[in-house]
This record gives sequence, C-alpha cells and structure tokens, in this order.
Amino acid sequence: VRYQFHSAGCGACTEKLYCTASAASASNEWISGLEIGVWKNYSGGGPGYVDYTNTPLNLLEILPNTSLLITIQPGFSSTPYLEYFRVYIDFNADGDFSDPGELAFDPGFASNAPVSGWINPPPDMAWGPSRMRILMKYKDVQSSPPSPCESFNFGQVEDYCVHLGPKMNPTPAQNDSKALLVYPQPAADWAT
Repeated sequence: VRYQFHSAGCGACTEKLYCTASAASASNEWISGLEIGVWKNYSGGGPGYVDYTNTPLNLLEILPNTSLLITIQPGFSSTPYLEYFRVYIDFNADGDFSDPGELAFDPGFASNAPVSGWINPPPDMAWGPSRMRILMKYKDVQSSPPSPCESFNFGQVEDYCVHLGPKMNPTPAQNDSKALLVYPQPAADWAT
C-alpha cells in the first residue's frame, strides 16, 4: 500500500528559491482569467506580481503526456493593449524555469484578446508540488516576450503551485491498531 502525505511547507513550489518576476504597474492591464483543463482562476487586477502559492486547496493537477487546453484572459481598465503571454512550469521541480520544455505555453504573438493553446507535459517530469508562472507583458515597439525572471513596466505576473503527477486521495481513518513509523528520527531532508 502506498500513501502520500504532505506536511507544512513541503515541496519545490514553496521551498525552492525561484527567481523574481513582476510588472511595475498592473493598473491598466492585468491577467483577469486563467483556465487550464477544468481548473480555473479568475482575478481582477491587483499588483504587478500576485502570489497564489499559498492557496493549496485548488491545485492544478498535471499528468505526464496529458495535454491541457489553456486560455488566458486579459483585463483592461479602458483601452485594450497588445500583450505578450507566456506560461512556465518547473517540470523537474529544481527551482527554476530554465530547463528545456519549461516554457509550457507561448502563443507566439501579442494579443489584446484571450489566447488559447495547449500545455504538453513531458513524460519524465518530477512528481509532487512544483511552480507555475504566468506572465502578461505589454507589447511596445521594442519589447520582446517576457522571460521567466524579468521585471517589466506594464502587465502582471502570477505564481501558482501545481501538482505534477496524480494526486493521492486521502483514505478515511480506520479503527485499527496500525501506526505510522517514520525513520530516521530526527529527520532533516528525507524519511522512510
């Protein structure tokens, strides 16, 4: 029988030191909606960087070799501007977005309308919690699409925790005398 459990703070998403990214201003344009498969998150403006990594109850589950349809909806205070969108996922849970394949979605053009496409997770990705970064950057004459560790003037960046691989369903407690033993004690980095 295999059991999976998490204690506070476990996993690459919140324990690794990811690079920072943000927009100086999100007052005129922002990420208003994100849909990936059946998972959804709708927001309404806010600062140039929004950290959703502390909301563990609604984790997006990403399975290997299972494509997910993604749609990103921009929001505007008045005039719709052209925006570059990109999504990075740390598929090997090593604390960065620089490995091959971690640019998970790039529509390849700037748009002032919702953009859609596919996320294609690799077959050899890590399992467990990891991080996803959504970037929306205003396109001016000289700008390029956003990189995962970039600070730019206008737009928004959102970070999320995701679960790579299938999540284990909790088993209801049984009235038996079995106990969970964890070794070594005390444990610092690993336990069996």
